[in-house]
Amino acid sequence: MTEAEWLACTDPKPMLDYLRGDPLPDDWNPRPPLGRRWLSWVRRAVIPVSKRKAALLACACCRRAWDLMRDNRTREGLECAERHADGLATRKELTKATSAVQQVRGIPPPPPLIALSDRCRRWFFCAHPGNEGIYCLVYHRFGGWEVCFRSAMGHMANAVAETAVVCAAADHPEGEFSGIADAVGAAAKRAELQQQCLLVRDIFGNPFRPVSFSPSWRTDTAVSLARQMYDARDFSAMPILADALQDAGCNDDDILNHCQGPGPHVRGCWVVDLVLNKKD
Repeated sequence: MTEAEWLACTDPKPMLDYLRGDPLPDDWNPRPPLGRRWLSWVRRAVIPVSKRKAALLACACCRRAWDLMRDNRTREGLECAERHADGLATRKELTKATSAVQQVRGIPPPPPLIALSDRCRRWFFCAHPGNEGIYCLVYHRFGGWEVCFRSAMGHMANAVAETAVVCAAADHPEGEFSGIADAVGAAAKRAELQQQCLLVRDIFGNPFRPVSFSPSWRTDTAVSLARQMYDARDFSAMPILADALQDAGCNDDDILNHCQGPGPHVRGCWVVDLVLNKKD
């Protein structure tokens, strides 16, 4: 991957593959006695991406579908995963959240979706959109964390697409709906994947332009601003953070442009992490 491809990418998968530095092709399947366990070990051995940043990326992607989550247990699972990424939730709490999220999967959909099910059975999963993604997010306690986090991102993109299809089904006669369903779902998923790419860039920055951050730039003002934004998940003060960093002597264009750019910014933002001296 080149820098131009990184900046123009519309699918997070190749970006994450590049960050991981995986030397093995996706379709490579070792024969026994190597097996899949050995393949999983090799891939984990070359992953340079921190588990914390990967978890926060998956959480940020899931949080985009917050309004689609109809059950509080699904939302509580997401919040628990966020706390666990920062070391603020124990394994026991994550295990409890996993059980709660799993219970939601067995709840039947509400009546409005039952009425629509004959016309859009493929998207019946929309009864609880986002639940599968959150389940993957919290289930990483028991499985390979990278696979689970990637699955969470994929499930969330599918949930957004499936919700768009269900909404289209309600607005169109049955005959018309069957002709536009695939197009509506594909367009919604493409748009969501593009948003996920923006989140990848916000959390991991530009790997082709390493940044050197001077400790002298961590003034009380800059750290206080960064801490307030991180805790509140409100990053509207990023331009003010840029001013504080400039006052501290920062003249790095990549840092200042990121703070002054349109975003989005989420927990794990590479500039905020540098200011807070977050250890991965």
